[in-house]
Amino acid sequence: MSLILPRRAVLIPLGVAGVSYMAGCSGRSGENGGAASSARPSPSPGETSTWRPVSDIRVVPDTQPRNVQPTSPSGDPVEVHGLTLTAPAGATVSEVSNSEGNPATEILMPGAHNGVPRVRVRRVESFGRSLVDETHAQEVLLVSERQINVFRTKETWPHMKEAYVITWDTSVPASDGSDLPLSALGLWLGDTETSGWTLFATAEQGKLENSPLWDVTFSARSA
Repeated sequence: MSLILPRRAVLIPLGVAGVSYMAGCSGRSGENGGAASSARPSPSPGETSTWRPVSDIRVVPDTQPRNVQPTSPSGDPVEVHGLTLTAPAGATVSEVSNSEGNPATEILMPGAHNGVPRVRVRRVESFGRSLVDETHAQEVLLVSERQINVFRTKETWPHMKEAYVITWDTSVPASDGSDLPLSALGLWLGDTETSGWTLFATAEQGKLENSPLWDVTFSARSA
């Protein structure tokens, strides 16, 4: 079962009805799958990428890991079916549903506007395929939709069998009809070969990496 994307399901900052509360006030496919050996290598995270054919996208990422590490921001714990994140004081935590009706937990950061910055976390009992195939399909879809600066890396994460990160830039209509440029992050954590969690974070373009939202997303730990 695919979890992203048309992008409208992930990125458009919709107001979703649900139960909300304020955070407290305390401080496998083949290793060479997906492309021939002559395919162009992926650009590295942080570089400005240009569009490339989806046939050039390998199943197993050919980019170097970002070497992301768990963060420890201050705030209150938010538990999502065995995964715990830390929400800062003043954040709004809501139980929401995506366009497919799947439940998720949303952490809307203090001072959010047009629905960002935020992160949505969802437990997935079965992706229906391996995590590498799932994230490869998501990368292919993003590239085919001509999203900008799409990068996927394989990472390591405590107590997880697998972890993958995809980042990209895009723009969507804001509530006033103008274009809203966004930076987005997807984090896939697999506790088994085919189950785990997805975390999708969105912020104003250029304001995601190493931001408070970044720290909240990477505060994820197995409970």
